[in-house]
Amino acid sequence: MSRLTTDFADRLEEGVDLFNRGAFFQAHEVWEVIWRKNPGEPAYFLHGLIQIAAGFVKLLRGEPKGAAALLLKGARKLERFSPGRYGLAIDGLLESAASWNRTAGEMAAAGRTDFDRSALPRLPDVSSAAADPVDRRRT
Repeated sequence: MSRLTTDFADRLEEGVDLFNRGAFFQAHEVWEVIWRKNPGEPAYFLHGLIQIAAGFVKLLRGEPKGAAALLLKGARKLERFSPGRYGLAIDGLLESAASWNRTAGEMAAAGRTDFDRSALPRLPDVSSAAADPVDRRRT
């Protein structure tokens, strides 16, 4: 298993906070910094978060087709971390990404760009276990 950089937990938490405030581009940028420095499994995990955040950036920019594609790609990466990893409950994010993927697909098919911004997803707060790479799968 890869060794995490010392700023991994702090940057992950900073990205979660930005994501939860709807600052998806900024969350993407923060996660990208640690994605580049943490190879292997952490990079794969972060890339999934980055793609989901980028999907919401596309949605906010009125590009539902691009949003749907990125949400799907990000969710596929994160599936292997279900139900959680690095202090995040991934299952809820996967459910939300699937729902928004359908919504974005429907929007694209109908030529629409409007949606309920108040329904955008949130990630749970990062716990102190965020730096712990132990898999939290139920046994």
